[in-house]
Amino acid sequence: MHPFPTIALGSMAGMLACCLPRETMAQNLFASDTRNIYQFTPNGAYTSFATNPGHITGLAVDNAGNLYYADANFGIVVKVAPNGTSTTFATGLIEPSALAFNNVGDLFVSQVPGTGAGTGSILEFSPNGARTVFATGLGAPAHMTFNSAGDLFVSDGAALSIYRFAPNGTRSTFATVSGQGIHGLAFNGAGDLFLGAGGTTAYIYEFAPDGTRTTFASGLEHPIDLAFNQSGDLFVSEFGNTPYILRFAPNGTRAGFTSAVAAQGLAFQVPEPSTLAIAATWVLLFASRRNVRR
Repeated sequence: MHPFPTIALGSMAGMLACCLPRETMAQNLFASDTRNIYQFTPNGAYTSFATNPGHITGLAVDNAGNLYYADANFGIVVKVAPNGTSTTFATGLIEPSALAFNNVGDLFVSQVPGTGAGTGSILEFSPNGARTVFATGLGAPAHMTFNSAGDLFVSDGAALSIYRFAPNGTRSTFATVSGQGIHGLAFNGAGDLFLGAGGTTAYIYEFAPDGTRTTFASGLEHPIDLAFNQSGDLFVSEFGNTPYILRFAPNGTRAGFTSAVAAQGLAFQVPEPSTLAIAATWVLLFASRRNVRR
């Protein structure tokens, strides 16, 4: 007879999820200006992570913790390992702008040539660097993000529209926004899409999965990029105002995160498990072995 009762893994996982505190992961924030990338700890302390002589635009992090950034001046995408070592991942691009990874590790890169309507495009790179054209005929696809189903959402500043691309490339219009411009995109854990919109008077809009729009925050100036951490807090690079990075709690409470860096691009580091999270994993493994040996 076992000294402990056998518990189904699904039940054990559920109990652990409900009992773990809100902050079980240590997660740093990458923030870029045009030539530098900084790494911020959750308490706002920061260090220089990478520098670049060109013009940094989009940021993205893969599942291995490598940071990627686009350089619009040199037409390249650069990969920076966690230890800071930089290598060129892709070349020959035309003013690359936004970066986003799908759930199988392919990197999507938008190009905004600025040579006329319909010249924007999106390229797809496999992990080994093989390149294919995913979409063409766009205006200014400056920001991108994926939902949990693998659909790509793109804010097109020329069309003032958010497009939704199915994994096979089929495009539909998810929403249109009138005003002075549309900028960063990010999904929260509930599947709602957040958008930075406007210019001198700007907003953050929240879209439900069915496209219903509400205003999450107002009184901003230029919310260029958005990113959520594991705790559901929204970080906004507010270019032109200080503090330059704002932090919004899930209920909309606003606080300044930092005014030290005139940030534009944002991306969160792959979180590292805390001691409690690691312990929870070992409990699951232990439960699994006991179930197998019973």
